[in-house]
Amino acid sequence: LCNTVNPLLSDGQVSFSGSPDEVALVQAAMGFGIVMVKRTKTDVELLVTSERKNYNILEVLGFTSERRCMSILVENQVTGEILLLTKGADDKLMGCLAPGNDTTRALLSNHINIFAN
Repeated sequence: LCNTVNPLLSDGQVSFSGSPDEVALVQAAMGFGIVMVKRTKTDVELLVTSERKNYNILEVLGFTSERRCMSILVENQVTGEILLLTKGADDKLMGCLAPGNDTTRALLSNHINIFAN
């Protein structure tokens, strides 16, 4: 959900346009059964293990070199649940963790190091 990729449907096949980094993340999600099938300025449709999930896009805070992250605020069209999703530089996001989350911080740092290697 937190990307600027546009899905393109042709002959039942999905391809994507957007920055190479974001397309790679969206394609990797497909390996876990999450497929973005539609995106407009106002909504996103995903197939999550073959179940359709539709979200209203409430706000997008685009990536800037100053913020070093991107955020999107979405609302699940069925449940009304509102989610704020953010992606960005590791050190930037680690700084956003609430104080006192040392266990979470250590776990997240470990996952980042494993992924980097």
